[in-house]
Amino acid sequence: MCKTPCPIRAAPNPATEESDVERRIAFPGLFAANTHYPEVAHIVASPSTFLLKPHRQTTDIHHPFTMPSAVKLYAAIDDNDGGVFNHWSFFIDGPQNEGKLVFQAMGSAGRFRFESKNADSRLYPNLIELFYVAEIDAARIKDVQVIAENLPIPDSTPGWNCQDYVLDLFKALERDGLVDKDDDGYRARYSELWRKQDGLA
Repeated sequence: MCKTPCPIRAAPNPATEESDVERRIAFPGLFAANTHYPEVAHIVASPSTFLLKPHRQTTDIHHPFTMPSAVKLYAAIDDNDGGVFNHWSFFIDGPQNEGKLVFQAMGSAGRFRFESKNADSRLYPNLIELFYVAEIDAARIKDVQVIAENLPIPDSTPGWNCQDYVLDLFKALERDGLVDKDDDGYRARYSELWRKQDGLA
């Protein structure tokens, strides 16, 4: 015998409600499905509306994309298709495709020009090495792009080429404070990159 009063179920009003039997006859599939889905605790049926009520509340958890706080800067070293020197370019490894940028000096002695494009240096078929040099705050990518576009190309300097452009760009980032020139790791990597130049004795 129940120690607490049992709830009394009111009889359906024939004028306004259908009985459970009538609902099960009219919609057998819905009631049968309930036996296979224990998470559905109540089914309220009417001639035109069905409302499924879960037995517990659930919370949707969203994982929005977040921009990384830093992006890496590389020197991409490519085979120059039989040229005397390997080709170098400056690569920003941004978080998404639109954030992956390549800056480079294209042409030949006395006729070099700046070129910028949205690309991933890892996908270049002639890539020999992707050499990590530094990293910057992701919010400063645009600043790097402006510096790269305005970096002087000294066509009158004998021997200046695409490799010098990459080295000069890192030095420009130092001057503008985007790269910490006093960081020991950065200085060691820059020195190693400098020694990778073709033609050095």
